[in-house]
Amino acid sequence: MIRSYYIVLFMLIICASNYYAQTVDTINAGFLEPKAESILGLKPDEDVKTKVTISNLVETNINEAPNIISVITDEDINKMGYTDLLDVLNTVPGISIATDIQNGTAIGIRGNWAEEGKVLFMLDGLVLNDLSYGSFILGHRIPLSNISRIEIIRGAGSAIYGGLAALGVINIITKKGQQLNGSYLTIGAAASEKAISKGMINYTYGGYLLKGIELSVTGQVNAGNRSNKQVVLPDTTLVNFKDSSAVNDVNIQFLLRYKTFKLKQYYEDYNFQACYESIASLARTYLGELSNDFRYKTFKITPYVNYKWQLPWSVQYGDPVIYDEQNLVVKNFSGGYNGDFIAFNWLKFNFGAQYYSNNMRYQRASKILYSGLYSQLMKGGNGYLEMQIQSKFINLYAGGRYEEYYTFTPKILPRFSISKAFKYWHYKLVYGQSYKLPTLENINLSVSNKIAPENVIDSQAELGVDTKLLSASVVGFNTYINNMIVFKYDLDTYRQVYVNSPGTINVQGIEFATKLNLERFSLMANYSNYKTIQNTITDVMIDTLNPSKGNLAFPSHKVVTALHYNINRTFGVGLNYVFQTKKYSYSRVNTVTNEYNLIQYPSTHIINVVAQAKGLFGNIIDINIGVNNILNTELNYLYPYSSGYFNTTGIGRELFVQLKFNF
Repeated sequence: MIRSYYIVLFMLIICASNYYAQTVDTINAGFLEPKAESILGLKPDEDVKTKVTISNLVETNINEAPNIISVITDEDINKMGYTDLLDVLNTVPGISIATDIQNGTAIGIRGNWAEEGKVLFMLDGLVLNDLSYGSFILGHRIPLSNISRIEIIRGAGSAIYGGLAALGVINIITKKGQQLNGSYLTIGAAASEKAISKGMINYTYGGYLLKGIELSVTGQVNAGNRSNKQVVLPDTTLVNFKDSSAVNDVNIQFLLRYKTFKLKQYYEDYNFQACYESIASLARTYLGELSNDFRYKTFKITPYVNYKWQLPWSVQYGDPVIYDEQNLVVKNFSGGYNGDFIAFNWLKFNFGAQYYSNNMRYQRASKILYSGLYSQLMKGGNGYLEMQIQSKFINLYAGGRYEEYYTFTPKILPRFSISKAFKYWHYKLVYGQSYKLPTLENINLSVSNKIAPENVIDSQAELGVDTKLLSASVVGFNTYINNMIVFKYDLDTYRQVYVNSPGTINVQGIEFATKLNLERFSLMANYSNYKTIQNTITDVMIDTLNPSKGNLAFPSHKVVTALHYNINRTFGVGLNYVFQTKKYSYSRVNTVTNEYNLIQYPSTHIINVVAQAKGLFGNIIDINIGVNNILNTELNYLYPYSSGYFNTTGIGRELFVQLKFNF
């Protein structure tokens, strides 16, 4: 099936080339003038190029970077009018929302569950994933008003980023001192189902503390509910999410910069209530990093040291007999360097190496880990090297990563890509191997600490058109997952375990994305689809007799559009629409017999509107007022495993207002 996608992409390249040639033809009245060689030789327009650093840690033209990449700018976020990072990510092709246990809302990528260490979340390069499960729960988290841009790798990312980037990488880049050049206060509130659903206050400062010393500080308090709806579950149980889905977040970000020296600090308390249990979960994180850039002519190296301390997923108010196995204290120390070297104009190298150590123990100091120890230290090291060769018609990237960790067999992960951006179009062919390293709780809860990495193989192709007004791209992908790490309950030992599930998942799909920017009007639209070609891992299948029906929790098709119109320099309006096809999950249908069945959830239509006013009262106040989910659609975020954990319900119709005061 994937061959057909590549054939389609190849035909599109031919058609695009012919169309361009014919368009020029009608203007210049010469058949196939200019010639193809002249068209291919045209360089990208500097005003059109978008630079990214996420692909190989070096600033690169997004259309030539060796990954399939999406970028969401602060302007995009402002136009969409969204107030939560979860909603913003849901607009990205291939990304959909699902739920983990205990009401932990997270994402899947291209039909595969990406939580528990398969998508790497970073904030200005600091890794946000917890060390225990590799998770990063979303919702009421990370202030949008301070985001400069979000860079997203769709597909394998381990060749550069290691064992938490099997299916993707998301780097949230904040606004820095000079870019802010002042401070602002953002206040927001929302109401749904005749009750408050969200309240938020954020303060950000950026500027020069002393001559040459740049400072950025952000603090946020965010409180609300995942939903205020009352729903009837498939087993006829009535659930009121208004009193069982509270989410509270407090975080502080700090960046001090002097010339090429950087000090980054991050602290967060993130607390979310479980809908179906009388517990709440706390994720408490402290991150710190020191780094400095050293440059000599065309050689650059950035050494760094990083420290992380976490209560990664600490259950509050729960029975210790049941939940103590989940409550760890974890620490991570890492040190290393990243660098790049330009040997010639046509030859460049990116490289890096790292040493790291992870330590875990239970919060209850008297409790022993499954290894028989009170605490356990696991060490690792890695290095990567990538070569880039540039020519007139092709850029070649070739490289890979070597990783040793704990007692696992060392891994070698190759990545290859060919790409080129011309004046009006670009192409990419990308091949990469990726993996999910077992996280601390995977290791702790495995049988005799024996568990192996999960493996991913990704092949992708992209064709795109780029002008000052319009950009459009089509992507075809083929992803294999082997040795999947899954959660089980061991009936022999009566305990929770993580094991490697034998079998393979193979998904293929296609994604379209386009942006149109006119003087007053802008349009963003995308379509994404995945199809399961093979699945022998029953834990995540919709139908064991028909794997082509897809994977649990995720829609096969998704359409997103966002329109924005500037009435004048002050006032604007926006309209957002998200369509998803039907989804499936296993849910309890009988409370007496505890019977579970496959439940089909219908297609959903989500419409949001926002009205905006910027620069009121002498450029002091910006106002956003809008309504999310106008149709009051019941949004079900499903559990992606057949073990039948209950679903989470998203917010219904919600009126929101947000005020930003610029100082």
